[in-house]
Amino acid sequence: MVEFFQNIWNWFVLNKDEIVLFFTSSNFVAFMTTIVMLVKQLKSNKANNETNKGLKSSLDNAVSIASDVVSIRDNSAATNDQLLTVQTDFEEFKKETYDALDVIVQKMNAVLEVQSLVYSTIKDETIRKNVNGILMDAKYAETATRASLEAEVEILRKKVNEKIEVIKDVVEDTAVKVRKVTNNNKSSIPRY
Repeated sequence: MVEFFQNIWNWFVLNKDEIVLFFTSSNFVAFMTTIVMLVKQLKSNKANNETNKGLKSSLDNAVSIASDVVSIRDNSAATNDQLLTVQTDFEEFKKETYDALDVIVQKMNAVLEVQSLVYSTIKDETIRKNVNGILMDAKYAETATRASLEAEVEILRKKVNEKIEVIKDVVEDTAVKVRKVTNNNKSSIPRY
């Protein structure tokens, strides 16, 4: 075993000039530079692959959010169409209700006028005053009916406005998510 190492040592001693010449030559420098560049390139490729994976997952998220945005857009458009239909139907119903109420009130007022003429012939003063009071109360009850209908209309308007606000909030949240994904322009790729 000792002879083996002695032979190696002797070979180095005999070939020292050629070994020094080899290590100082440009071929050796080029070889070492190539190895260093290869290692750097492998590290760079690995970093680029990881960055590409991150970009792919971000792109997949953006695609899924885009489909959600399209869905929300379609739903909000459909809801907006339904809302316009409900508003027009509601306005028509309100107009028809007011027209019918006016006709009913006119008829009731006519009946009450006739009743007040009929009951004004009652001889007993207290009964006549009581009957006239009841007829007057009935005559002016339409004001309370109108007020209650207007209150119901106002409640319906508030409910419609609440639904519109909910839709606006959903659209705004989705728009924020989309902006967050699409505005992330900061590159995580290392530059040399």
